[in-house]
Amino acid sequence: MAYNEDSWTDIDHCKKLELWYPAAKTLAERAAWEFAAKEGLDVVVINPGLVFGPMLQPAIGVSLAILLHLLQGSDVGAIANSHMGCVDVRDVALAHILLYEKPAAQGRHLCVEAITSWCDFVAKIAELYPEFQLPRCDKNLRYVPLCFSNHMMMVPYVFTGIQRINNLGWLGQRVHQKN
Repeated sequence: MAYNEDSWTDIDHCKKLELWYPAAKTLAERAAWEFAAKEGLDVVVINPGLVFGPMLQPAIGVSLAILLHLLQGSDVGAIANSHMGCVDVRDVALAHILLYEKPAAQGRHLCVEAITSWCDFVAKIAELYPEFQLPRCDKNLRYVPLCFSNHMMMVPYVFTGIQRINNLGWLGQRVHQKN
C-alpha cells in the first residue's frame, strides 16, 4: 500500500481507538475542503507530521509532549514498531512561505522530512541527548496500529507523501539536528 497526499485518516478507526486528536484534525480539514468547494475558494493545505524545534508558545503541544514523555523515560513498548513523520518547525514555516508564494501550489501537502520507525526515532534522540536515560526499544514487539488512511500502518509499506511539496522546492533538513 502506498501512502501519499491523497491518503486520509480513517475516522472510524481513530474513534475505535479513541484517538481524538487525529480524528478532529481530519474532520476539520474535510470541512475546510467542503466549504472551499461550496464557496468556490482555492485551498492549499500543509499537513506536518510531528513538529519539533524551538517553541514560541508557552504551552507544550502534542508533538513536544510525545518527546517530553520519551525523555522522562516512559516505556514505548506498545508502539515500538509504529512509524511517524517528523519535521522541524522552521521547515514548516518555510513550507508555508513557499506554498504561499508559488501560484502552482494546490491541494494537500504532507510536510515531513522523513518517515521513521519509533525505534529509530528513539535511537536518534538517544544519540542527540545522551544525558537522558531513554527506554529501550524492542523492534520485535507488536504495536498499536495507527489510523492513517483506511489501513493500519504495518511494515512494509511505501510512503511517497512528500513528492508534491518537494516538487515545489521544499527540502526539510533540520529535524535530525540538535539545535
